[in-house]
Amino acid sequence: MLFFSGSRSVSREFEELPWRRSLSPRHSTQQAHGPVPSAGRPRDITAHMPPGAISGPQWTDFMMQVLRMLHTLKQRQQQQSEQLALLANMLDSVLPAPTESLVVAPLKDLEEFLAYEKVLAASDEKKLQLKRYIKIIGGDDAKEKTSRILKKLLTYDIGVAFTWYGTKDKRRFCDLQFCQLMCGGLTEQQNKNEAEVTLKDIEKTTMTWLATMPKSAWTTARKGGAAQMAHPEEDEDD
Repeated sequence: MLFFSGSRSVSREFEELPWRRSLSPRHSTQQAHGPVPSAGRPRDITAHMPPGAISGPQWTDFMMQVLRMLHTLKQRQQQQSEQLALLANMLDSVLPAPTESLVVAPLKDLEEFLAYEKVLAASDEKKLQLKRYIKIIGGDDAKEKTSRILKKLLTYDIGVAFTWYGTKDKRRFCDLQFCQLMCGGLTEQQNKNEAEVTLKDIEKTTMTWLATMPKSAWTTARKGGAAQMAHPEEDEDD
């Protein structure tokens, strides 16, 4: 144990001082000198000692012992402060450095998305970051949770390049690191009160979202909402 290792020995030294052995029990002191005040420190510490308990030489010896003990306590306190500083430095050295932002949401285009896929494939830390981010996006049920993730992280340019199984000459979404991490993050329940999410729920919602992306983009463009088409994460239901 690093701290207060010598406190007991100092207390034992104090108890063995000559004047301590010659003191009467508390009730005898009270009878001879009246009750000791319950609050505050007496001006004269010898006022409550039996007459003749400490003579001149004894008093000098007692004071010297007290000073030595105070000096010892001061040294030990300094040692403990140094030990605390050392432990604090050790703790700082083992704490991980602040991590950079999770993802740039939304990913702007297919090129950026594919580059991010490579980062996910090469870094376990990035996988964990994305999985945590997916969990905190939230939603009331499986459909809403999946839709919110797709809307927040993907744009029109990315969505139109994929179908779930890669049909219609498009890329396979189900093989992506992004998709696998989304499925893993959503199917892990954080607490019992959360709605259960299955892989079938995620697949169905994602297939619908990818299939309707071109139609949604065309409808939005007709309404003059080009910015909304490029950033579907700003939908009203978000």
